[in-house]
Amino acid sequence: VSPDMFLQDATGAAWVQWSPGLPEPEMGSVVELQGVTTWGDSAPDIGHPRWTVVGRAPMPIPRRVSFEQMTSTAEDSLWVEVEGIVRQAEYLHRTTNERVLWMDLAIPGGRIDAVIPWRGAPVPPGLVDARIRVHGVCGAEFSSKNQLIGVQLYVPNLGDVSVIEAAQPYPFNESTTPIGQL
Repeated sequence: VSPDMFLQDATGAAWVQWSPGLPEPEMGSVVELQGVTTWGDSAPDIGHPRWTVVGRAPMPIPRRVSFEQMTSTAEDSLWVEVEGIVRQAEYLHRTTNERVLWMDLAIPGGRIDAVIPWRGAPVPPGLVDARIRVHGVCGAEFSSKNQLIGVQLYVPNLGDVSVIEAAQPYPFNESTTPIGQL
């Protein structure tokens, strides 16, 4: 798995096919891009790219989107913001190149996957059951038959996750009292 690269300007956004030998993408880079438009799933992608970094720019203001907007694929490859409750969080390292913090995020209307590049550090405590705000790139998940099966949020780093409301302490972590001592 190679890094995902998304480009966005005032006219829209696209996923760019990255491969070893090309410069690694960095957030906020302004690039001059040449490539071939391909059609891999629900939106045009850029294949066989070549680019030159010509500057830096701040990230765009993320657009707050709903689950319905995300599943319509109208927001595909765009920088967005969602709020929801973390239902699961774990470090995934199922292949040589996969190293991500994965979160199952319940947002109004449905559930999405949020993935953050991660180098094996323990999962941050207190994420599960916390209400969070996340900035990331909206992406679609497809089956082998090219059918939409889910929505994924590509989050560049943990700094793009803000805890709005901390998780309540787990009630069963308290020390117990044997019934005979009550």
